[in-house]
Amino acid sequence: MNNRICLLLTSIFAVLLTAASVSSAAPPQPVETCYIAMTIEEQKTAAGIKFLLSSYIGVVDLLGGLVSPPTGNGESYKLTVLNSSGQALGTYGIWSSRHIVGESITPDGNFSGVHGELKNSTIDLIIPHNTQIRSVRINYPGGSQSFPLNAKNIPCVKTCLAAGKTGRFNREKCCVSAAPVDIGGGNFRCQ
Repeated sequence: MNNRICLLLTSIFAVLLTAASVSSAAPPQPVETCYIAMTIEEQKTAAGIKFLLSSYIGVVDLLGGLVSPPTGNGESYKLTVLNSSGQALGTYGIWSSRHIVGESITPDGNFSGVHGELKNSTIDLIIPHNTQIRSVRINYPGGSQSFPLNAKNIPCVKTCLAAGKTGRFNREKCCVSAAPVDIGGGNFRCQ
């Protein structure tokens, strides 16, 4: 009888140990993906707000956490990416960078704040690359503005170095998933 109990307890322990090792397996590693990094110029004019898509580039990196969030988070504007039929492929919230808020503590310990508004500024954002994108539209209070953006013509280019690669400080950078470690002579290794 004691042998059966020992065998049963050993079997249960083996099953629990196997289950624990399966559940503690390393999570899957993030995958480098292609994104479109763009810069939009924002200008306040007498007629209202005006935008200009000043630059964009396809970037391969681990930038998922930097993608502009979906709308509904109190954003200033809404950016929608459209296909050739005008159908929305994705919508992202973007914030105006023309507004400046400054705070300080006065000598008596009270907070003092100021709010300012710039006439011009730039908005940098990252969205997932999709070869079906043909234009982007920015909706803002009082109107909208669209720009052509043929993502089929935007190549996905790796613009950073992965872990284990070496580079020069004045010409290259590590991907988001790695940090540069100085190895001398103006060189670094991504780790």
